[in-house]
Amino acid sequence: MMTEEKRTKHVLKDEKLGIDREYVAVDRNAKVGETIVVTKAEYVEGEIYEIGHYGKVYNAHGDGVVSVDFNGFDNSFVDDDGEWIVGDGVSAYHVLEPTDIFHIDGERYRLEERKAEVGEKVIYVNNENGESDGVVAVVSDVGLSSVDVIEYEDYDGETMCGFSHDAYRVLTTVKDAAEPKESDVITVLANIGAEVAELKRKNEQFEQALGWNEMGPGHIPNLRNGLSELKSVVSVLEEKYETELERMQAEIDALHEDKVRLGEQLAKVTADIGGKTELSGTFIADVIIGLKRAGL
Repeated sequence: MMTEEKRTKHVLKDEKLGIDREYVAVDRNAKVGETIVVTKAEYVEGEIYEIGHYGKVYNAHGDGVVSVDFNGFDNSFVDDDGEWIVGDGVSAYHVLEPTDIFHIDGERYRLEERKAEVGEKVIYVNNENGESDGVVAVVSDVGLSSVDVIEYEDYDGETMCGFSHDAYRVLTTVKDAAEPKESDVITVLANIGAEVAELKRKNEQFEQALGWNEMGPGHIPNLRNGLSELKSVVSVLEEKYETELERMQAEIDALHEDKVRLGEQLAKVTADIGGKTELSGTFIADVIIGLKRAGL
């Protein structure tokens, strides 16, 4: 039995495009039509199938158990008719999901659906069924509705010299991240050292400008204590101010109530004067004097 399958990336030929494509292995139940890779196979070596073998699902039985056709892949062997059950406990698999990365002549490309430029690489893609001859062509001219490519013969022997803009995909090179060299690491460390030295120099300048050496580190706690005392004094003043403000507001409210009450009394007196002619002038004078004293 082969060792455990741990790869997450796999390269298989895309059935429609006819070129190698990158796939990622995902641990989930497969659906009919999907490609799987065997990750567990408790069989005698050389029989049934082995870890790392690829197959296409043609039937799903539930609970992740699937019927798989192992024919048509670059497997180390195909036992019997190549159709076997996978995922039944003695075997397991991962589903291969396609990415947008393709391998052509040892290079990695991404297929982009856009208008090509002169000199770029393209492949023909049928705009109805998505199939391709898998041949890489180089754009020689770009028109309004199509591109010209350097002539080539497809697998049927037909000469191809151009495609409409909706019948090709542009190949854009995918660059792998370069591994850091030892010299690069040394340079980075040197730069970090220089930056640290510069920060230390600026820190010394700040300390000198603030008089740190004259004050000493013990001066900071004193400043903090003074600030705390100042905050306490401010808090007391705020409480006194709020108390005084409340008292003054209460007096204003009381005066307002007195004014309203005297106004009501004046209205009543006026009504009485209009209805009772026997009121004396002395009584009216007393009322007027009382109102003036009240500030009305």
